[in-house]
Amino acid sequence: MGIGSMTRKKNGYWRRAVYRRIAVVTEANKAIGYEICKQLAAYRVRIVLTASDVRRGNEAVEHLRATGYWMR
Repeated sequence: MGIGSMTRKKNGYWRRAVYRRIAVVTEANKAIGYEICKQLAAYRVRIVLTASDVRRGNEAVEHLRATGYWMR
């Protein structure tokens, strides 16, 4: 059902549940990989961001932080 799935609480109401997930995104400092990281970060999925260039990888993490995405 994707990243977020619908679960029913005991009181009968539905809620969106995101389970503890870890995603490895390769070449995450570039176009598609970077956008995937943004989408996953919006759901607070723990991301292992990989990049072939350390400097560009660090820049991607800093840019995600600066735009409000939670990154460690």
